[in-house]
Amino acid sequence: MGVSGSSGEGVEGQGQIGVHAASPYMGGYDFYGDGPKTYLGGQVGVGTTNPRTYKLYVSGSAYSTGGWSSSDRKYKKNIADIDAALEKVLRIRGVSFEWKTDKYKKKGFPLGRHYGVIAQEIEKILPEVVKKDADGEKAVSYNEIIPVLIEAIKAQQQEILTLEKEIADLKKTIILHLIICVRVYPPLRLLA
Repeated sequence: MGVSGSSGEGVEGQGQIGVHAASPYMGGYDFYGDGPKTYLGGQVGVGTTNPRTYKLYVSGSAYSTGGWSSSDRKYKKNIADIDAALEKVLRIRGVSFEWKTDKYKKKGFPLGRHYGVIAQEIEKILPEVVKKDADGEKAVSYNEIIPVLIEAIKAQQQEILTLEKEIADLKKTIILHLIICVRVYPPLRLLA
Protein backbone atom coordinates (compact mmCIF):
# COMPACT_ATOMS: atom_id res chain seq x y z
CA MET A 1 0.00 0.00 0.00
CA GLY A 2 1.37 3.44 -0.86
CA VAL A 3 0.03 6.66 0.62
CA SER A 4 0.79 10.31 0.00
CA GLY A 5 -0.50 12.97 2.31
CA SER A 6 0.22 16.14 4.20
CA SER A 7 1.71 16.71 7.61
CA GLY A 8 -0.40 15.37 10.43
CA GLU A 9 -1.97 12.46 8.53
CA GLY A 10 -1.64 9.00 10.01
CA VAL A 11 -1.59 5.61 8.33
CA GLU A 12 -2.62 2.31 9.87
CA GLY A 13 -2.38 -1.06 8.27
CA GLN A 14 -0.48 -4.28 7.90
CA GLY A 15 2.12 -5.26 5.38
CA GLN A 16 4.13 -2.73 3.45
CA ILE A 17 3.45 0.96 3.95
CA GLY A 18 5.04 3.91 2.21
CA VAL A 19 4.33 7.52 3.11
CA HIS A 20 5.70 10.80 1.83
CA ALA A 21 4.51 13.95 3.54
CA ALA A 22 5.50 17.59 3.37
CA SER A 23 5.83 19.82 6.40
CA PRO A 24 6.81 23.49 6.65
CA TYR A 25 9.20 22.53 9.48
CA MET A 26 10.90 19.56 7.88
CA GLY A 27 10.67 20.12 4.15
CA GLY A 28 9.13 16.65 3.79
CA TYR A 29 9.93 13.18 5.04
CA ASP A 30 9.64 9.62 3.87
CA PHE A 31 8.27 6.67 5.79
CA TYR A 32 8.39 3.10 4.58
CA GLY A 33 7.47 -0.03 6.51
CA ASP A 34 7.58 -3.71 5.75
CA GLY A 35 6.32 -5.77 8.63
CA PRO A 36 8.56 -5.20 11.65
CA LYS A 37 11.03 -3.12 9.61
CA THR A 38 10.55 0.61 9.10
CA TYR A 39 12.47 3.43 7.51
CA LEU A 40 11.86 7.06 8.28
CA GLY A 41 13.97 9.67 6.52
CA GLY A 42 14.28 13.28 7.62
CA GLN A 43 13.42 14.52 11.09
CA VAL A 44 10.81 13.19 13.50
CA GLY A 45 8.98 15.06 16.20
CA VAL A 46 7.00 13.20 18.86
CA GLY A 47 4.67 15.47 20.75
CA THR A 48 5.91 18.43 18.71
CA THR A 49 5.65 19.73 15.15
CA ASN A 50 9.15 21.20 15.30
CA PRO A 51 12.01 18.70 15.83
CA ARG A 52 14.52 21.56 15.42
CA THR A 53 17.95 20.30 14.33
CA TYR A 54 17.50 16.80 15.75
CA LYS A 55 16.72 13.60 13.82
CA LEU A 56 14.39 12.62 16.68
CA TYR A 57 12.85 15.12 19.10
CA VAL A 58 10.58 13.81 21.84
CA SER A 59 8.59 16.34 23.83
CA GLY A 60 8.10 14.57 27.14
CA SER A 61 9.46 11.35 28.57
CA ALA A 62 10.57 8.45 26.41
CA TYR A 63 10.95 4.82 27.42
CA SER A 64 13.18 2.15 26.00
CA THR A 65 13.99 -1.38 27.06
CA GLY A 66 17.50 -0.97 25.74
CA GLY A 67 19.77 1.13 23.64
CA TRP A 68 23.13 1.00 21.93
CA SER A 69 25.53 3.62 20.60
CA SER A 70 27.97 3.00 17.80
CA SER A 71 31.50 2.80 19.21
CA ASP A 72 33.50 0.60 16.84
CA ARG A 73 37.13 1.68 16.43
CA LYS A 74 36.83 1.44 12.64
CA TYR A 75 34.55 4.49 12.61
CA LYS A 76 36.84 6.67 14.73
CA LYS A 77 39.93 8.73 14.00
CA ASN A 78 42.15 11.08 16.00
CA ILE A 79 41.66 8.89 19.08
CA ALA A 80 43.32 10.48 22.12
CA ASP A 81 43.38 10.01 25.87
CA ILE A 82 41.29 12.43 27.92
CA ASP A 83 43.61 14.95 29.53
CA ALA A 84 43.04 16.25 33.06
CA ALA A 85 39.81 14.29 33.49
CA LEU A 86 39.80 14.54 37.29
CA GLU A 87 40.37 18.31 37.19
CA LYS A 88 37.47 18.66 34.74
CA VAL A 89 35.13 16.55 36.87
CA LEU A 90 36.02 18.54 39.98
CA ARG A 91 34.85 21.69 38.18
CA ILE A 92 31.48 20.19 37.14
CA ARG A 93 28.58 21.09 39.40
CA GLY A 94 25.90 18.44 39.71
CA VAL A 95 22.50 19.85 40.65
CA SER A 96 19.06 18.69 41.64
CA PHE A 97 16.17 20.66 40.19
CA GLU A 98 12.55 20.77 39.11
CA TRP A 99 11.56 21.66 35.56
CA LYS A 100 9.52 24.84 35.04
CA THR A 101 6.55 22.79 33.87
CA ASP A 102 4.06 25.61 34.41
CA LYS A 103 6.03 28.04 32.24
CA TYR A 104 7.00 25.58 29.45
CA LYS A 105 3.95 23.31 29.17
CA LYS A 106 4.57 22.42 25.51
CA LYS A 107 8.00 20.97 26.37
CA GLY A 108 6.39 18.03 28.17
CA PHE A 109 8.88 18.19 31.05
CA PRO A 110 8.25 15.52 33.70
CA LEU A 111 7.18 16.55 37.19
CA GLY A 112 9.23 15.96 40.32
CA ARG A 113 12.86 16.27 41.35
CA HIS A 114 15.59 15.53 38.81
CA TYR A 115 19.39 15.45 38.68
CA GLY A 116 21.72 16.85 36.07
CA VAL A 117 23.99 19.72 35.14
CA ILE A 118 23.42 23.22 33.78
CA ALA A 119 24.35 23.42 30.08
CA GLN A 120 25.76 26.94 30.36
CA GLU A 121 28.05 25.84 33.22
CA ILE A 122 29.36 22.58 31.77
CA GLU A 123 29.89 24.25 28.39
CA LYS A 124 32.80 26.17 29.98
CA ILE A 125 34.44 22.86 30.97
CA LEU A 126 33.41 20.41 28.22
CA PRO A 127 32.10 22.48 25.29
CA GLU A 128 31.86 19.37 23.08
CA VAL A 129 29.02 17.93 25.19
CA VAL A 130 26.73 20.95 24.72
CA LYS A 131 24.62 21.60 21.62
CA LYS A 132 22.80 24.84 20.86
CA ASP A 133 19.78 24.60 18.57
CA ALA A 134 18.39 27.18 16.14
CA ASP A 135 16.27 28.73 18.93
CA GLY A 136 19.35 29.19 21.13
CA GLU A 137 18.31 26.47 23.59
CA LYS A 138 21.14 24.33 24.91
CA ALA A 139 21.16 20.56 25.46
CA VAL A 140 23.71 18.28 27.11
CA SER A 141 24.85 14.89 25.87
CA TYR A 142 25.17 13.08 29.20
CA ASN A 143 26.58 9.99 27.44
CA GLU A 144 29.59 12.06 26.37
CA ILE A 145 30.36 12.84 30.02
CA ILE A 146 30.66 9.15 30.99
CA PRO A 147 34.17 8.60 29.50
CA VAL A 148 35.42 11.69 31.35
CA LEU A 149 34.02 10.25 34.59
CA ILE A 150 35.69 6.88 33.87
CA GLU A 151 39.09 8.52 33.42
CA ALA A 152 38.57 10.73 36.49
CA ILE A 153 37.83 7.67 38.64
CA LYS A 154 40.95 5.96 37.32
CA ALA A 155 43.06 9.05 38.10
CA GLN A 156 41.57 9.29 41.57
CA GLN A 157 42.19 5.59 42.19
CA GLN A 158 45.83 6.06 41.21
CA GLU A 159 46.09 8.92 43.72
CA ILE A 160 44.55 6.68 46.41
CA LEU A 161 47.03 3.89 45.67
CA THR A 162 49.93 6.34 45.82
CA LEU A 163 48.71 7.72 49.17
CA GLU A 164 48.18 4.20 50.56
CA LYS A 165 51.79 3.33 49.66
CA GLU A 166 53.06 6.55 51.26
CA ILE A 167 51.09 5.77 54.45
CA ALA A 168 52.46 2.21 54.55
CA ASP A 169 56.00 3.54 54.06
CA LEU A 170 55.49 6.11 56.85
CA LYS A 171 54.20 3.39 59.20
CA LYS A 172 57.31 1.30 58.50
CA THR A 173 59.53 4.33 59.15
CA ILE A 174 57.75 5.12 62.43
CA ILE A 175 58.02 1.51 63.63
CA LEU A 176 61.71 1.43 62.69
CA HIS A 177 62.33 4.67 64.60
CA LEU A 178 60.47 3.31 67.64
CA ILE A 179 62.59 0.15 67.60
CA ILE A 180 65.77 2.24 67.41
CA CYS A 181 64.58 4.49 70.24
CA VAL A 182 63.78 1.51 72.47
CA ARG A 183 67.22 0.02 71.86
CA VAL A 184 69.05 3.33 72.38
CA TYR A 185 66.94 4.50 75.30
CA PRO A 186 66.03 1.42 77.36
CA PRO A 187 63.71 3.35 79.71
CA LEU A 188 61.42 3.91 76.72
CA ARG A 189 60.73 0.16 76.66
CA LEU A 190 58.04 0.71 79.24
CA LEU A 191 56.30 3.17 76.90
CA ALA A 192 56.50 0.81 73.94
